[in-house]
Amino acid sequence: MEAVGTVLTDKSLDNPLHRLHNESKRICGFGKRDHMNKNNIESPKASFLQEPVPYENLTLCSSFLFGKIMQTRKDLCLTLLQIILPDLHIAEIKDVEMEKHLKDHYQTKGVRLDAYTKDKSGRHYDLEMQMADTKNLPKRARYYSSMIDTNALLKGSNYDDLTDSYVIFICPFDLFDTGRCMYTFRRICTDEPDILLKDGSCIIFLNAGGSRDTISPELGEFLDYLVAAPEEPESDFLKRLKSAVDEALENEAWREEYMFMNVYGRDQFLLGRNEGREEGLAEGLAEGLAEGRKETLSEMENRVNSLLSQGLISEEAAMELLKNDITDTQ
Repeated sequence: MEAVGTVLTDKSLDNPLHRLHNESKRICGFGKRDHMNKNNIESPKASFLQEPVPYENLTLCSSFLFGKIMQTRKDLCLTLLQIILPDLHIAEIKDVEMEKHLKDHYQTKGVRLDAYTKDKSGRHYDLEMQMADTKNLPKRARYYSSMIDTNALLKGSNYDDLTDSYVIFICPFDLFDTGRCMYTFRRICTDEPDILLKDGSCIIFLNAGGSRDTISPELGEFLDYLVAAPEEPESDFLKRLKSAVDEALENEAWREEYMFMNVYGRDQFLLGRNEGREEGLAEGLAEGLAEGRKETLSEMENRVNSLLSQGLISEEAAMELLKNDITDTQ
């Protein structure tokens, strides 16, 4: 027997993804796809309109590489937070989650946080590596902060249980055009600027190209590293950071995951554009990806299997990528 349409038959048993087929159906549940909404997925930062940067040429400025390193090297994430927020005296953080998915309801817009963690006091931290000025970053930061709060407070909890949150965007550009390296926002009373609301929320924008006069030498060195990574860093933190980046570029599993993300993202953008959507390139990409999430299980399997058959990804990576993609649709 052969595979007809989306039906896996006896002859497809030698397909390495067939072993995942039944488990995928169990995880996903066919009825759940009807509830997916195109607004439920955060627009990706990468542009799939141009050829992706080869994996070996990635730097820490890549949100993919940044998230991976923060996730696997918790010590580096801790040091970075200590440098950005020295007054908090952060001594320890929990495991870092890359692409942390937050949403309140299936009809509301979900978000994915580049690198999310908490400290032992329960304070929340979101680090975002943001290379493009999408012209909506202030409202995006506001939404990220609100989603962190929504997911942090359980039903029946007291508002006093809401812990502080810090949303930090690391950018190569000056969002506010004043030349500063660091912009820290907290709510104040506009009628009496000396009165702070003290609601515990904080949003920070870092500008790698700004003046170093008003920031610590350590933060200045980190921003300098983003602008032009030196071959021989001087500080211990930058040495560890450079070592982590070098090791990441040799990680074949990460290379395959990065390649898959770019191929799949480009395909879904073209799908969205070819269906006649004219809301703009970024919106078309977001819709294309959202529609891609609605694909039947076999279509997702076929897409991954195509990469596998071309030798672009390993069997292990293919099965892991498909499993992660299905889990994200829930």
